[in-house]
Amino acid sequence: AKAQEIVLMDTGQMDIMSSTLDTVLGMEFPAQPRDFNAQDEPSQKLCGQLFKELWSDDPEGGFPLPKGCRQRMIANAMREITLVFEPRNGLRGGYSYHLVFNIWASNIFDMSKRQVMIHTGDDMDERRFEGLEYGFAKSNRRYQLGAGSNDARFADSNGVEIVNGDPVSQIYNLEEGQPITMLFRGGTFSTAKIKRNCHMNLFLWPLTAWRLPLRCADLNDGTAQPPNFRLLCDVHTGNFRRCGFIDRCTGDRLLPDQPHHPHVSKISLQLPYNMNDLYGTMIYRLALHRMPIPEGGFFPRRMQVQVKKEDGTKPNYVLTSGHWVYVKTNGATQALARLLFDARKDLPFSDDPSYLLYVKLVMPVTIRGAVPLIVTDTPHDASVMRVTAPEGFKVLEIVRPDARMGRPLLTPEGDGAAGLSEVEMVEAPTGFGYPDVAGWKLDGEICEYTLPEEMMLPARTSLVFGVRVEPKNTSLSVADVANRWMLHVASPGEHPTAKNLSFSKVFYRTGMGGVPVLGELVDVLVQASDPRASGAGIYGEVVQNTLSVFFRTHDAIPPMGFV
Repeated sequence: AKAQEIVLMDTGQMDIMSSTLDTVLGMEFPAQPRDFNAQDEPSQKLCGQLFKELWSDDPEGGFPLPKGCRQRMIANAMREITLVFEPRNGLRGGYSYHLVFNIWASNIFDMSKRQVMIHTGDDMDERRFEGLEYGFAKSNRRYQLGAGSNDARFADSNGVEIVNGDPVSQIYNLEEGQPITMLFRGGTFSTAKIKRNCHMNLFLWPLTAWRLPLRCADLNDGTAQPPNFRLLCDVHTGNFRRCGFIDRCTGDRLLPDQPHHPHVSKISLQLPYNMNDLYGTMIYRLALHRMPIPEGGFFPRRMQVQVKKEDGTKPNYVLTSGHWVYVKTNGATQALARLLFDARKDLPFSDDPSYLLYVKLVMPVTIRGAVPLIVTDTPHDASVMRVTAPEGFKVLEIVRPDARMGRPLLTPEGDGAAGLSEVEMVEAPTGFGYPDVAGWKLDGEICEYTLPEEMMLPARTSLVFGVRVEPKNTSLSVADVANRWMLHVASPGEHPTAKNLSFSKVFYRTGMGGVPVLGELVDVLVQASDPRASGAGIYGEVVQNTLSVFFRTHDAIPPMGFV
């Protein structure tokens, strides 16, 4: 099992916080680091507790699902976090991998010092202490003191409130062409007012999902060059007030020093020079127009907003209140679901009492288990992934894939998950991950996986699991168009009380993307071209024959199939 280690060099300067801290504590920033217990056995739950997002530009496997995470203190002020991957899985050379997590920093934070060491390890069982690569990282941001009671700041309650969503569910279903509208309030007293020319930053989550244009302009600006998105600031509550024309705004890359990366999820703007100061009961409205929404969508979540003084100091950072933003996922086009088999063994045969198939899934969105720290009168719905077999099948068990399996190959038999078969050798890593076995439940043709508490399945990660099925007399032919499997994913996102939102994907067992089931040939006839027997002895006549073989197949043979 390969490992990726992240060492925080000085937890007195910087330490990791819970990935769900912003969901649980809301406005309470800054907060102290979470007291993680030392854990040597890899746990997928701990990965979810540590990381908010995991992303890669690897088109095949995305960010490989870790087998689990470990963490421990290796010195008084050094924390080691380890991602452990399945055998023959891990990070592939030549691709980028991004890990997003919450960080706490102190007033002794020094951006000139090495804050993080990243270390890639080899086999964790046989060569645990042999490293392959390592490097150090410094911060590209300096520590700043937060806003005080006499600095520009948002109101303590509903400082930034997203509106225009459903009043019952408190969810705003963002669709292409629709704006995100937020109301923002300044401090209670004039000493904490938000002034003209103050800087404001909007962070759109998930950070690795948004692809905003770099150009931005006021909605009423007729001279701006496309492509761009637009902002409009006006007065919601307050007599004789004005917000004004926004002429200084940009879309900012998540990694400003790496222009080839696509993440543009931060909006930076300077409030209008002719804006009236905002404080007390006055409310301004900021609308974000013409923003391309994330292709894969995302489940409901909050956004984050920051305001700073005109000179860029004393930031005040808050979580949005009001409605939760949700972008619906089109499972038919964005999710990947394929049925595979191991071409080296376990070939499905029609007369077998059961046979083993493999399901490969790539989720377009991040889904999480329930967060137990949220205090609410309504139970938090769990995130569920359900795979339904076609009519006439019964699911007997879920099986962990063989560690020697490789990436899917196009073999003469169809699409096989046999990377180390005789067809072709495939080098590791494979990109396959396997979710914690604790969440599976079987019921007839349904295998359902409920994510354990705080566990995370990152967007675009590859999951592979074996499904042993028992065919019944009512099982459909491989060529029957109704012979299809169904993926259904439901999650409330980070919303504490929302009913499950979902997407679905149908995938088939027919054609090149399916799995052939071997059947016995029937009505087999072998006919010789010359029925005479050869003569006896060394001088006997030798009769040469062409044999013709006639047969009928049990099932239709799909394109690229063979007998």
